[in-house]
Amino acid sequence: MKLNYQKTGIFLVLMVFSFLILPFTSYAALNDSDYIVQELEVNDVPNDDGSGLIISWKPLPKERRIIEYRVYRGVTPDTLFAIGKIDVNVKTGVPGDKVYFYDTAFNSFLDITARGKMKTEKGQPKTGPIYRGYPRDISITGPQLKNYKILGVIPDKDYFFKNHKIEQDEGDEKRVYAGMKLRNISMYKKLLDNKEYYYTV
Repeated sequence: MKLNYQKTGIFLVLMVFSFLILPFTSYAALNDSDYIVQELEVNDVPNDDGSGLIISWKPLPKERRIIEYRVYRGVTPDTLFAIGKIDVNVKTGVPGDKVYFYDTAFNSFLDITARGKMKTEKGQPKTGPIYRGYPRDISITGPQLKNYKILGVIPDKDYFFKNHKIEQDEGDEKRVYAGMKLRNISMYKKLLDNKEYYYTV
């Protein structure tokens, strides 16, 4: 019985000690500077139409247990929207010295799944600068149209049965358009070759 008592005593001491050091290890894990990527670079994609860009950075150590890298882009440094992500194996990390994200061709801009209002990412103040995808708010997305090449995709049934006749005077002529609500259009965007963009990860 004496031996068992000693073992129990040692076990209790170890438990108390582990609880004492737990807050310190948890605090260290929440240090934001440990999760800032280094060597972030943006370079031109060679031999394309001049609009494609490659974003690269040094991956964080696998001990950080990263599950994904999210990429954000904007035309000003104070308003950046999520444009894509790279999934990471939490056990092995990234097998290489660099992570690459290709911002090329047309990628998703706006569709029916988009939020109705602007929403910042977790941990960000309400004023940004990092936001989730573009919202279905014409006052926000409208000014963005001039910053990209835009491709709109409309399902056949929506085009034929959910459009609204829009008449607009253009000089001496009156033009008639088929107006669509944003929820009926999927929009895709592509970078302009003469435009400046900002990125973060």
